[in-house]
Amino acid sequence: MSNTNCLAGIQCPKCGSDGPFAIAVTAVAAMYDDGSDYVESIEWTNTSNISCMTCHNFGMVGEFRED
Repeated sequence: MSNTNCLAGIQCPKCGSDGPFAIAVTAVAAMYDDGSDYVESIEWTNTSNISCMTCHNFGMVGEFRED
């Protein structure tokens, strides 16, 4: 497992990839009529949806965590 930062402990259970992943997150952003300026306070939980961008395996973050 090579992830040691915000994806520490997360790995695709199907192909073994350590990312990247598409994760449904909650975030705070400055929103304008023509888009957003910045994003901060990105959070997710073990029940957030996640998809491996290598093999497209889909599940919840908790299912992608090593025990």
